[in-house]
Amino acid sequence: MIVRFKNIKIANTKMLAILFFMAGGLYAQSGSIKVFLFDTKTKALLKDRKVAVQVNDSVMGSFHYSDYSGRVIIQLPVGKYNLAIKPEGYELMKVEDVVVNANEPTYLTYSFEKSAELKRKRERH
Repeated sequence: MIVRFKNIKIANTKMLAILFFMAGGLYAQSGSIKVFLFDTKTKALLKDRKVAVQVNDSVMGSFHYSDYSGRVIIQLPVGKYNLAIKPEGYELMKVEDVVVNANEPTYLTYSFEKSAELKRKRERH
């Protein structure tokens, strides 16, 4: 009776291990996009700036803030995306077919033109 109990316990342990590894594959893996932002004219980093990001033409976007190095980090599940990126005071930029990989960030660098509205305000003063 003791031997049979041990065999069942071993079989159950193996089954649990198999289920554990199978379940790990069911969770969506995620990655990140690291976007470096520059001003087209001055070549200056766009630091500490509010940045609107829209993914795959979704109705709702999200806001991020660029850090001290002009970088915005966007966390997304693994896949291919179209992005619309608009730093505050700058024109919108659309980027297509950005691939997000698991455990390996995707690096993008873009320069942005100041928005026409901001240019007009500066011309008036």
